[in-house]
Amino acid sequence: MKSWWKGAAALILSLTLTSAIHAAQVYDIANPSIQKTVLAVKATEDTAKNQALVARLKQLLDKTLLFRTVDEPSGAEFSITVSDSVESGRVVLELEETQGSGKFKAIRFGVSFRKQDDEYLGKRAAQIGNVALQKLFGLRGALGSSLVWSEWSDKDVRKQVLMEVTFGEKPRKTRVSYNLYGNAGVTWNPKGDIILYTAQTGSGNLVLAQLFRPLRAKSLTVYDKGGKGSAAAWGANGKVYVAEFVSRTNTDIFEYSIPADPYQAKDPSMLRLRKLTSRPSIETEPAVSPDGKQLAYISDRTGKPQIYLMNLGSKKVSRLTRQGAYNANPAWSPDGNFIAFSARRSRGAAIFRVNIASGEESQVTPFGIEAEDPTWSPDGSMIAFTGLKGATSKIYYLLSSGGGYQRLTTSGAGVHESKPAWGGFLR
Repeated sequence: MKSWWKGAAALILSLTLTSAIHAAQVYDIANPSIQKTVLAVKATEDTAKNQALVARLKQLLDKTLLFRTVDEPSGAEFSITVSDSVESGRVVLELEETQGSGKFKAIRFGVSFRKQDDEYLGKRAAQIGNVALQKLFGLRGALGSSLVWSEWSDKDVRKQVLMEVTFGEKPRKTRVSYNLYGNAGVTWNPKGDIILYTAQTGSGNLVLAQLFRPLRAKSLTVYDKGGKGSAAAWGANGKVYVAEFVSRTNTDIFEYSIPADPYQAKDPSMLRLRKLTSRPSIETEPAVSPDGKQLAYISDRTGKPQIYLMNLGSKKVSRLTRQGAYNANPAWSPDGNFIAFSARRSRGAAIFRVNIASGEESQVTPFGIEAEDPTWSPDGSMIAFTGLKGATSKIYYLLSSGGGYQRLTTSGAGVHESKPAWGGFLR
């Protein structure tokens, strides 16, 4: 029995890494009217910690926008049953189909609980929820991932700080930046443990690096070019791409190297490698493809901002967006097949996505909320964005296929939020 438990306890990891071939249904980004799966979550032993685990798991699954959780299996399509107890240090979970085609093969897996506190229980619940997403939708799951944004209040509009929240868990935010500048424009390193961001000083912009896992309050200046930099993106290829002012009315994009761990380097400063654009127009907002081979960016060479793609090997450039007179804020999907962007149309601003291969565009957010700054969840199932209703901007999210949106943050009136940046998977 003991050897079986050791194997079952380790199974939760292997289940999250298995193929999506046997998923009950595969999440389809082209289907904006996807129906929520009704899932019952219950425990066989009515203990306090089991109740807390069930409640937290239901909360997390509902946050994914793909489930509607219920208490009893009657009327549910699938169920998760928790056996044993958190208090005993282990539980066994069974995910099975309760009604439908009957083709889904039930799975059992174990989860150990070395601690009993709420934070640890929430992390375990996120892991369990991600297993359900993988087995039922073919998604790795973004529960427990981190999202960072810039925040300021009406009391001091010049003081922008970075805040972070763990997706799906209780709406408790953590302050990230503690320097004296206005902070925005977060980009993650390939490992997902260090962030870069812009610090807006009185003499221009700096680029700072800050250890995120574990969070370190002290940041390092890695770029100081007399305030010339306006945007930075850390690519999967380990390079950093910066839009720099080369004249009072023109920016170009440059490629830089950076130490993999600036905190361990004798000199953490970025080193310029090459200039990528050389036009009299504005080239800005670089975004690197997940494979590190292409660069998306904004250029107004036609008189209006549009999204262009550059092959970083050949430097060959092609125009991506063809519709509308204003397209900006490009963000790559994790699989590299789509770019989400903000666009202004006759009815207002909205988030769109474009298929890289076909060039076909699809609207993601509805009109009625001024939407910009899209960022993808690490599994590609959701997009978070800055949404403006009235005079205050907040962070919202929705399925990347489109549809209804929800608030992701819980700040009150007088607090402004913008430029979200979604980090990697739960660790």
